[in-house]
Amino acid sequence: MAELAHADRSGEFGGTEDPHFEVMYLVEGAGTDGADRLRDRLSVLGDSVVVVGDGAGTWSVHVHCRDAGAAIEAGMAVGTVRGIHVESFAVTAPHADHLQTGAEVFAALSEAEAAAEGDGAGGTGSARGNRSSGLRSVLAELRSTLRATGDAAGSTTVLSAAVSAALRGAGGSSPRVPAGVPADRGVLAVAQGSGAARLFEDAGAVVLRGDRGVGSDVLLAAIRRMPHREVLVLPNGALPAQELVAVGMAARARSREVLLLPSASMVQGLAALAVHDRERIAADDVFAMSEAAATMRWGALRAARVRALTMVGTCSPGDGLGLVGQDVVVIDPDVAGAGRILLDRMLGLGGELVTLLLGAEAGEELARELEEHVTAGFPGVEVVVYSGGQQADLVQIGVE
Repeated sequence: MAELAHADRSGEFGGTEDPHFEVMYLVEGAGTDGADRLRDRLSVLGDSVVVVGDGAGTWSVHVHCRDAGAAIEAGMAVGTVRGIHVESFAVTAPHADHLQTGAEVFAALSEAEAAAEGDGAGGTGSARGNRSSGLRSVLAELRSTLRATGDAAGSTTVLSAAVSAALRGAGGSSPRVPAGVPADRGVLAVAQGSGAARLFEDAGAVVLRGDRGVGSDVLLAAIRRMPHREVLVLPNGALPAQELVAVGMAARARSREVLLLPSASMVQGLAALAVHDRERIAADDVFAMSEAAATMRWGALRAARVRALTMVGTCSPGDGLGLVGQDVVVIDPDVAGAGRILLDRMLGLGGELVTLLLGAEAGEELARELEEHVTAGFPGVEVVVYSGGQQADLVQIGVE
């Protein structure tokens, strides 16, 4: 059985600055003790740390960090590293090719540095010269990092914003795909319920129905069926983070980029899809969509089916349960009453827009009661109601 381990830490970033690189690789010969030491070291260097063992001695490693070289060195300290993939979070070129060997990367860096020198000819005091100087510094840092990883005979894959921008002679912070050239990018969304599926399809996504659950193998197969070079995945809570990372790593290929977005619910997925712009480069598009998903607070209203102990007490069959994320925070004998209390708590932190995604068993009366409660108690807050048709949640609630 595969061994899974996961650690999420803001580490030394203080929660205010994003890490700069996504680093992934495979480690062989580490053993369980080595994997534990690697996990501890990566948790200090960055966040979103995942170490996945296949049970046969190979460990898949993933981390978001500022020092890509140190993250790779941590793997080398416990075993043999191969299949290195380093990606910059800053900007990703719309159609940049993967650079498959260290020699190719260094050649591209030299060309980029030459372009940066030419771009700086406008004078050191000019804005153009300042951009060039900053770009040269980034390129020098990236070159140093690559030297630390070694050539590895074709195992290094880098998609660098700095290299791409220099090769195109660009200096802006948010380049776009040239007019008339459509981005080769598709969005795959997991959805439960026919109404929710239609919402995602109308917004331009390819839908994977998850009414009876979605396994990692099913999601991986769906990603591989996508014909696009760049695939953005909205899992919408279908799988835990560890499995999603493993799926993402397995789905990536030489000719394809797969980016999984942090949507833990369908309402978050819809918020992310609302700001999707396929004419932006992938990194900017993913950043905007991830931000939209992350800034939406979400909850769910359910009816208890069995007697159970929750973090706020014991519920009985038929009780209304209000959840924020995956945690039960409200129990009320009346389902609509639980919904009203849940809305009060969610809107107590502020909000301008409430999205109600109605499940298959949510009647029109319940929807009307919740909408009227928001309108009466929170003037100025807009409410939108959609028919989702999902089975698990009577209502999914999103607050923006």
